[in-house]
Amino acid sequence: MRPVVVSRPTARGRGGFKEKGTGVRSRAKRWPLTGRTGTGGPVVPLALVLALVVPALAPLLAEGEAVLLRPPERGALLALERLRASSGVPVTVRWSPATGRVLSLEGRFALEPSAELADRCLALLSREPLLFGLDPAHELRLVSRRRGLGTEHLRFEAWTAGLRIARSTVAFHIDVSDPARPVLVYLESRLEPGTRLPGPGGAPPPGGAPAPRLGAAEAARIAEAAVAARAELRAPSVARLEVDPVPAPGRLAYAVRVSSLAPRGLFLVRVDASSGEVLSVGDLLRYAPPGTADGKGRAFLVSPMVALRDASLRDRDDAADAVPLAAYADVVLRDLDGGGMLAGPYVTTERTYRAARRVRLDFSSLRDADHFEEVMAYYHIDRAQRSIQSLGFTEVYNRPIPVYANSEPPGVPYTEDQAYYQPSFDEPGTGEIALGSGGVDDGEDPEVIVHEYGHACQDNQVPGFGQDFESFETFAIGEGWSDWLAAAYLSAWSGGEGDLCLGEWDAAGRDEPFPGEGPRGCVRRLDSTKRYPDALVGEPHEDGEMWSASLWRIFEALGREDSLKLVFQSNFYLGVNATFEDAANAVLRADRELFSGAHEDAIRGVFADRGFFLPPLSLSWFHVRKHAPATPLPEDGALVSKLLLTRPGSVPPGSAGLEVYVSLAHPAPGEVEMSLRSPSGTAVRLNAAGSRFLPGGRPLVFGATLEPLEPLDRLGGEPIAGIWALELRNGFFDQGSLSEWGLRFQGFLRGDA
Repeated sequence: MRPVVVSRPTARGRGGFKEKGTGVRSRAKRWPLTGRTGTGGPVVPLALVLALVVPALAPLLAEGEAVLLRPPERGALLALERLRASSGVPVTVRWSPATGRVLSLEGRFALEPSAELADRCLALLSREPLLFGLDPAHELRLVSRRRGLGTEHLRFEAWTAGLRIARSTVAFHIDVSDPARPVLVYLESRLEPGTRLPGPGGAPPPGGAPAPRLGAAEAARIAEAAVAARAELRAPSVARLEVDPVPAPGRLAYAVRVSSLAPRGLFLVRVDASSGEVLSVGDLLRYAPPGTADGKGRAFLVSPMVALRDASLRDRDDAADAVPLAAYADVVLRDLDGGGMLAGPYVTTERTYRAARRVRLDFSSLRDADHFEEVMAYYHIDRAQRSIQSLGFTEVYNRPIPVYANSEPPGVPYTEDQAYYQPSFDEPGTGEIALGSGGVDDGEDPEVIVHEYGHACQDNQVPGFGQDFESFETFAIGEGWSDWLAAAYLSAWSGGEGDLCLGEWDAAGRDEPFPGEGPRGCVRRLDSTKRYPDALVGEPHEDGEMWSASLWRIFEALGREDSLKLVFQSNFYLGVNATFEDAANAVLRADRELFSGAHEDAIRGVFADRGFFLPPLSLSWFHVRKHAPATPLPEDGALVSKLLLTRPGSVPPGSAGLEVYVSLAHPAPGEVEMSLRSPSGTAVRLNAAGSRFLPGGRPLVFGATLEPLEPLDRLGGEPIAGIWALELRNGFFDQGSLSEWGLRFQGFLRGDA
């Protein structure tokens, strides 16, 4: 499969189903924020000052200024103690190394009485604004509110001067099961304090946001050129002005949605609204895989191979006699809207290319009929949604989802051997599913259909899941969840046959072999022995096998119904850029809520065996260069990332005087040559191709947890101020990506900041 978190697809083989990403609600409710902050006076962008003094430096400074990772400030610690005193239970907290503010906090608090739960949540934030990074120039807008089992889940985005601040969110997860007690609150804050638009003293100018130098139409043209889009656009490109908080104090940028058929993708391109520079590119497609009346049709309840216990079946170019009649079942297509098409309360295929219409609502046919895949999609998604509601989740994608059988939006043929879920920009938490017709038609395999619907459900529970492309692990969680949901859901009808082999019918029509035991291949398996982080390669479908295999062990321990309840509930607690550790903790939290922690030891043991609970790694006081989304490191190519430091002084002497960390996602990180170049031009080799280390998703910290190839004390005594450069050279046959890197100097004191 192709990675989805890098700027363009790689030339990997097709190994599974694919998927896609999100946008912002246009008519959100607003609550202005008030209260003191921990920021000081006017902030002047350093790059602007130096560019005026030394114009020749401007192109270099554009490579990125340092972001200092810092521990909590004293004022934030005092604020936390005040909040602890008001909680009915011990307060647990995680700190953001980037801001020194609270990243997540849990406690039991008496929220101020109010008609609106959102108002009550924001009142809690406003009690201690320094703790959470609130800023009086910002407002929080409610973008989603979802109900779990005895819980409410609210998500807010930060805006300033009428513009969204990218990657600045707050999520509240509230236990409302016992109204007689102060509510249990778990919140996550990813606010960027101090973000300002260009204006006098760094503050927004009177009358709102400044006018961008670049128009929306020009930004769209730049974005289309960045993804090499040819004339075949599925829809006109849409440019939305927002604020990019990095580098501080922020800048105007366009988020441009490019919906392209050639190359195929829903690209999100961020373009600097002043210079026209392309800041990032990401493909949001997530590939793979009135009165009512009941209709009828024929469908595969499970894959034909499972139904007939026959691994020798093959597609034979959609031939009807390739699959015996015993593999079919007569099914009821419930609650069709009566218009003659496959449209009902939870799914519609009416936008499909040449969609079927039957006045008597009889869609019975064999697999060689064009509308057989429409029947499959309608039946399985409708049945899955009703099953989800029977678990108690009545608001998880409880609305019709458009499905394109053998086609894709806006209703054109889709001949690829792929399937994907495409989230909506205009209405976060909703989207569309496309099922391709290459090989075995994807709409013939129930596991492919439910897999893609799993992405839709997760996106509905966590609108914008993975939208910032900050972590390969977020997409891997989504792939693993969807694989597991397909297997767990269909296990009720499989009789235990083939549960661990995902998409065997889809795999039977592939030209390329797939991993599997015996004569039958699988798109992926749910019994992987991969362990985190050593097995992490940065490809979401492959990495997702670690998550699906872990969830399957929980399935075996708890049973089908309880495990489905548990994992659906845990999805509410995922952030849009969740890691495996975050997801594991979310499952434990859901167990405490639903089962009073009865399964905690077993669940914790599953995730510990998989390696998801790594010891904490402190990155405080690193000066970092961030890439959001991650910058691709092409196969057989090179990447240079520059970091501007203005701190006075020299590199401390000795072997412990300097540490270098690199957050690299790569199938074989030991094959990447890395070197550090100081402002004085001295180069130190950190790693050579063929090194034997497997850091997985953890940062490489040379000088601390890893020994560099050449000693870092060669840089002792050199000045710190200037432009540092990290050089990466990839001699491997697959690509990787760099999300951030940084430097930490021995003896750093707050006064140096």
